[in-house]
Amino acid sequence: MGGTPKTALNLVGFPDDKESLDWLGEIVRGGAERCQAAGTVIVGGHTVRDAEIKFGMAVTGIVHPLKILTNASARAGDKLVLTKALGTGFVTTAHKMEACPVDLFEAACASMVQLNDIGRDAMLEAGAHAATDITGFGLAGHAYEMAEGSHATLVFELSRLPLLPGAEAIARKPYLTRASKTNAEYVAGGLRIEGKPDASRL
Repeated sequence: MGGTPKTALNLVGFPDDKESLDWLGEIVRGGAERCQAAGTVIVGGHTVRDAEIKFGMAVTGIVHPLKILTNASARAGDKLVLTKALGTGFVTTAHKMEACPVDLFEAACASMVQLNDIGRDAMLEAGAHAATDITGFGLAGHAYEMAEGSHATLVFELSRLPLLPGAEAIARKPYLTRASKTNAEYVAGGLRIEGKPDASRL
């Protein structure tokens, strides 16, 4: 949204009765390293026992009130720029099933830990009108929200979407994410497909 992060609060779910606390230490260390790189201070955290590992951060930052970018302010004629390659959901699912090539997994990890400050700075310099993340709802879901909020139509040329190298090979069952089905249902009413695109890019 054009902001600069300043503080972060660790939020952790961890099965300490099943997994080594050494893992937890490495997870928190990794988060701290990225915060340091971003110039952000960790002010504390909350940890609870959970059935599976979960880690995230509640982040606060600053932004000029007249320069906040939302996902509801796209304009006709805008070009949509993706700052990272797509496909991490397929990669992590395939990795859990021990079916992901090492180089593809490493490329996905490198992308995921890359700070978003580069994209943010380029966006502000270019005078972008709107912005969104691409997380759980996938590209189609977040684009749909942007289109709805902006009262606009977004057009994608699927062949031009940037994918992690090798991700197309695993963009299929059984490596679809748990959200793949519900995401497809969510955007079905507002999606129009023209031609016969590669199924791995839908």
